[in-house]
Amino acid sequence: MRYWKSVSLVICAMLFSLYAFKQTDVPWDITQLVYPADLAKTLNDPAVKKPVIICVGPVDLIKGAVKTSEATSTLKGMEDFKYLVSKHAKDKEIIVYCGCCKFKTCPNIKPPFEYLEEAGYKNAKVLYLPTDLSADWIEKGYPLEETN
Repeated sequence: MRYWKSVSLVICAMLFSLYAFKQTDVPWDITQLVYPADLAKTLNDPAVKKPVIICVGPVDLIKGAVKTSEATSTLKGMEDFKYLVSKHAKDKEIIVYCGCCKFKTCPNIKPPFEYLEEAGYKNAKVLYLPTDLSADWIEKGYPLEETN
């Protein structure tokens, strides 16, 4: 009897740990995350077809990216985002990124990604910047859009 209580407690603790550390309430799965090194490699290789990259927050532009007029946590920003993606085929790879703050708390990533999914875009992805654009992209020397 005591053995089963111990086993039950261990199982409960394991299930609680899995639940507590799982990022919940996100519309993407791990296959829809793009890692910075992988995107940088794609951008630096002239032979590789480039994805559409859309900056949805108030940060610097990654090389080849376009930017919404405002962050997509605002109505104006989302309207602009919808206009930008409407120019592309539904099977085109579209990567959204922000990088203004920690990925798991960013208010600008989820709304545009959900829109892409709901609107039928088949190749929607998110650039995974766990800390922010500065730490996860700029400080690593990955390509940025040149500014005048």
